[in-house]
Amino acid sequence: MHPLLWVFAGLSLILLEFAVPGFIIFFFGAGALLVALLQWLVPAPPVWQLICWAAFSAALLFGCRRWLPRTFRGGSSKRPLDAGEDFDRAAGGNAVVVEGAAAGEIGKVEFQGSLWNARFEADRAAGERVTVLRRENLTLIVH
Repeated sequence: MHPLLWVFAGLSLILLEFAVPGFIIFFFGAGALLVALLQWLVPAPPVWQLICWAAFSAALLFGCRRWLPRTFRGGSSKRPLDAGEDFDRAAGGNAVVVEGAAAGEIGKVEFQGSLWNARFEADRAAGERVTVLRRENLTLIVH
């Protein structure tokens, strides 16, 4: 087969990845592009092209799939805290009071992009910045 057919197939499969979730079809498209390059450098019969395509695709799929999704999805080293997670790293973090309350009462704070119930150690009004001291169940204790 002509190398341009492999280029067309490869680009089509890579574009199809945007419509189908799972980040698998991309590797078959990349394998087709590698076969196009190989076919351009060293022409081979169609059977060998298909064998090379399968081998390249499998090698890319199993060799690179672990690392490449992070590249395409992006990421952050500072991710929000989950409700069941250890909150040791929350201590010392800053939050903004959304619903103020008196000392010892429960109000709401915004912490790392999420709203949390918070018990205040001092009277606080909405808009003030507070420091997270610790967590008790799903309530942050703030100062």
